Amino acid sequence: MKISIALSMIVACVYVPSAFAIPPTSASVEPYTRHDNFKLASIAPDGKHLVITVPIGDHTSLIVLDPATLKPVSAFSVAGKTHVEDFIWANANRLLISVSEREGSLDEPVSTGEIFATNVDGKGQDLLFGYRAVNTEQVSGTRIKSDRQQQASAEMIARLPDDPGHVLVAITPWADTANQENFTTLEIMDIRDGQHRKLGTLPVRSAGGASVLADHKGRARFVYGPGQDSLNRLYYRESDDAPWTLIDDESTSHRVVTPMGFAADDSVAYLRSTEPTGPDSVQKFVVADKSMTPLLVDKSVNPHHLLYANGSRKDPIGVVYLDDKPRVTYFNPDSEAARLHRSLMASFDGQFVEPISSTDDGEIQLVEAYSDRDPGDIFEFTRSTKKAELLFSRMDWLDPTKMAEQRPFEFKARDGLAIHGYLTLPPGSSGKAMPLVVYPHGGPFGIFDAWGFDRDAQLLAAHGYAVLQVNYRGSGNRGADFEKAGYKQWGGTMQDDLTDATHWAIGSGIADKNRICIYGASYGGYAALMGVAKEPTLYRCAAGYVGVYDLEAMYHVGDFQRLQRGQNYRKRTVGTDNLAANSPVHLADRIKVPVLLAAGGRDKVATPEQTSAMESALKRAGVPVQTLVYPDEAHGFYDPKHVTEFDRQLLEFLDKNIGSGAKSGGAP
Repeated sequence: MKISIALSMIVACVYVPSAFAIPPTSASVEPYTRHDNFKLASIAPDGKHLVITVPIGDHTSLIVLDPATLKPVSAFSVAGKTHVEDFIWANANRLLISVSEREGSLDEPVSTGEIFATNVDGKGQDLLFGYRAVNTEQVSGTRIKSDRQQQASAEMIARLPDDPGHVLVAITPWADTANQENFTTLEIMDIRDGQHRKLGTLPVRSAGGASVLADHKGRARFVYGPGQDSLNRLYYRESDDAPWTLIDDESTSHRVVTPMGFAADDSVAYLRSTEPTGPDSVQKFVVADKSMTPLLVDKSVNPHHLLYANGSRKDPIGVVYLDDKPRVTYFNPDSEAARLHRSLMASFDGQFVEPISSTDDGEIQLVEAYSDRDPGDIFEFTRSTKKAELLFSRMDWLDPTKMAEQRPFEFKARDGLAIHGYLTLPPGSSGKAMPLVVYPHGGPFGIFDAWGFDRDAQLLAAHGYAVLQVNYRGSGNRGADFEKAGYKQWGGTMQDDLTDATHWAIGSGIADKNRICIYGASYGGYAALMGVAKEPTLYRCAAGYVGVYDLEAMYHVGDFQRLQRGQNYRKRTVGTDNLAANSPVHLADRIKVPVLLAAGGRDKVATPEQTSAMESALKRAGVPVQTLVYPDEAHGFYDPKHVTEFDRQLLEFLDKNIGSGAKSGGAP
């Protein structure tokens, strides 16, 4: 049943938790390990159907719903560990779908390069483009036609408003070897049978990750991506028949320029550009004369994405910045659209609200509201009546009023660099002399912790731990110079930032200096083990989840490293010097506290050999270590049962070392 909420600039919307919402208890883990109710949500161009993608077991399905009753009309899924990654409305009756495969929860989704299609009533389900075999019923019971098999990958670029029977796609032939890099072609594809005709060739090699931005008429206007030197190029063209013109070359301009989107009439494009110092800027690109001038430069953080008036991605009204909390800079603060968005934000007090989908006429919109305590709700907003109805909640079994607040903080590192992050405190706690978990993010480069619901931080806070998330140098969102400051600093200044953040928490009275543990995943796992190696008396314990502990092994393993582009990236960001000296696997004799390790047997990012080598080194050094390995998991556990078991072991490990089960006393 939908919950009706009247919207006004005076009366704020009040979140009504589900009848099944439960407060966390000291023993509860499962509420935080369940998959979300849905991933993506969208409304049909004519408003007659809703679509959501839903995690079901080891795959993600697409469900078409009746908007009046929210009852399923049809469904689409692909067998195996295959996830509906994205979809577009080719028209109000037919959806085109791209899928991905992902072994672990922390893996980047890998597109299969296929394009599937389905009608909203479930009929006409077929593979329009892709490699999948013909003799298996893998698509909702539909047999795939052999003449559609392609040794190439396709990406959906845009619907064609003036040609509802076709869409714009980019097609990349598969390379024969790891070092072969092919060019991508732009093509028009028939949404009924997958027939396609070539429009032209992109000027960026496919293995570099060519990306295309089309205007609102579905014409490809920008293409960008890195070459073999891993440096970015941006090209522009005026029409489908015009040649591509190089707009920016990072090798000479020493900046990275990428397109964000077009104005409603396609006369202006908004570009994002790195700057020599400080955050990235927003540039205004005038189509008529190809001029590019600065439009917005924030003093604190990078522009993240454009905010659109109604979710149709046709009318950008400002830029979203993920500062301490998300905020918007409007292009015209006095416009009707800006005023309406401000009223929405005021009505959903304490949450960030953004349109994500709409009908073609903009009358009915889907808006998402989320906060640090609420992972997100989708509302149906009717523009003429200014009413919002709750449709879906991501995690309706949790009560936002019982969740922990995520507080932004800032301090100066030992060299004076400003470092930002977030502190999550147990609900109802004093916030003083707390047992603390330092929780560095993975990546490390370009990734950053942002304000919003973090289920790991919430789980730890629910069990009595303060959680410190640090955007150390090398993290994204603070400008190119801040990110580059972390290059070749594995175990160096990036690690020092975590150490300094820990001392800041102690000096601020937040943390009990004798009850601090460091825990992280992927690069965060590396930082956790490196932390107790470099600072043997600062932490009581360390936990590494699918972590990297041997930089020399990491440097030479993986398909990405076999590409010239991957080799260049590693040399620039990790370097080739002192790899052994900055590898925890070679520093086990410095570690004096208990360690917990967890890994997936099918992990191709941080291979299980990394964990087994670290475990062996710790045992040789006499360090207490417990290890959990699931042979059928990869980079991040996906099965909720496995996630639950790991979280239980983690909580028991923390309790024994810094929680209620820890022995009192001085520093380790």
